Amino acid sequence: MSATERRPSSWPLALRSFVGGGKLAYEYLGLTLVHSLLWFLCHLPFLMIAWSAWTNLSANVPEEGKLVYVGRDNGHPVLVLADQNGKGADRFPLPGLAAAEEPTLSPDGKRVAFVDQAGRLCLFETESGQWRVLRAAGRVAHPSFGPDGRTLVFALAEGNAPADLYLREIESGTETRLTETPAPEADPSFAPDGKSVVFVRPDEDGNEEIWVMKLTVGRAGSPIQLTRTRPPVTNRDPVFSPDGRYLAFCSFRQGRTELYLLTAEGRGEVRLTQNDLEEELPRFSSTGNKIFFVAGEGARSTVYFVPAQGGMVRRLGEAPQALPWGFVFLLLVVTGAFLAAPANAAMVFVRLRCAEEEPRLRDFFLGFRRHYFRAAAVYGTFLFLLGILLLNISLALKIRAWFGFLSVILSLYTILFLLVLSPHLFPLVVLQPNTFRKVWKKAFLLALDNLMASGFFVLLTVAAIAVAGFTGILLVLFYPAVIGHAGRLFFQALLARYEDAPAA
Repeated sequence: MSATERRPSSWPLALRSFVGGGKLAYEYLGLTLVHSLLWFLCHLPFLMIAWSAWTNLSANVPEEGKLVYVGRDNGHPVLVLADQNGKGADRFPLPGLAAAEEPTLSPDGKRVAFVDQAGRLCLFETESGQWRVLRAAGRVAHPSFGPDGRTLVFALAEGNAPADLYLREIESGTETRLTETPAPEADPSFAPDGKSVVFVRPDEDGNEEIWVMKLTVGRAGSPIQLTRTRPPVTNRDPVFSPDGRYLAFCSFRQGRTELYLLTAEGRGEVRLTQNDLEEELPRFSSTGNKIFFVAGEGARSTVYFVPAQGGMVRRLGEAPQALPWGFVFLLLVVTGAFLAAPANAAMVFVRLRCAEEEPRLRDFFLGFRRHYFRAAAVYGTFLFLLGILLLNISLALKIRAWFGFLSVILSLYTILFLLVLSPHLFPLVVLQPNTFRKVWKKAFLLALDNLMASGFFVLLTVAAIAVAGFTGILLVLFYPAVIGHAGRLFFQALLARYEDAPAA
């Protein structure tokens, strides 16, 4: 491959290609959306398999710490401190009590606050196995520890008055009233930073909605309503994720209770479960990858969990269903090669037609059929190589020896180079009459000779895809065309800097 004296600069070329690709896609907005929709549908099986594999993998990430719930032994209440990985549990009897409700575990795992049958606020010390009453007056509900483990927030109803929210310093017993309204508040829970409290309060329609209020030196700010659901609905048990970005809560709608997730700002509500378990007391795992909840009563109380991204509900301690990774990898290669790859080649073909003449809808299907087999072979090989490298990394990490870590480093560098090489594959399939061997050889030479420019283009592509995830369905559909046009312009701009096209 003979290069000119000029060397392509690293970022202006890639950036100009993205700007030009966006302008070209905008000029043909109508057909761009149709073509992008077809591209999305062809990639859908590939994306669904990849997402299913990812959620299964994240659901099996090891957790740290414990979670607490109430069980019964021989008719008497016990506090159960279960390992979040399902590897056993400690059971602590509560002598002298007929019932215990709404237990919550301190951040250090050494204390459990709960409410007894009389509505008294109680504290259990896991190291001594003893419990004591912190507050006997009134009727307490749903205590929750602050992040320092020295403060509790709870709902308190005194006499016939509706319940209000209180803060209590455990050691000193000092209490601060946070709310004083005619509407009853319930189910308070601290944010991870301790600067706000989420709770439940009815709105003007009678719906039990989720609210949040800021705390400043123990004083409460004005509550902000997060959920606005159609009646009749009862939302309850809201709890923050460890990073404070999400809220999990239970909601009674259409005759049954399910688990929901939304952002801490009250947007993007997603239902996580759909079953007959009647979920309650949701809690995030230590990593935030899972959400635990309790179903059943008394001796039949059982802890379940669901991946925070959504997925299959499993019982804590149940042996995880081994995912046939070999079969999953084969499905990814097959669906990627025989559906996604021809769709990518067809998009390149469509973009080439856009530059030369008025585009037509049938161009997508023409490009899909014309370049089907070469695109499938090239992309299937690309996915296969990535899979082999990832498998090598997984096996090398288990060796825990110097040559294993060296193998990991070399595999990571190879993966990065494959990603840098990837923008040149489909243009070489569509824009030039190359054989399978020539596609790979020319892509290798182009990527090696223009490493900085190609690397920057890949970074821009990743950034554009990341932005697309937050911009709604129309822009998500528009992005494949923008990226594709940019890829074609970038590839042709690289070739224009050579006296001859890269030789085989």
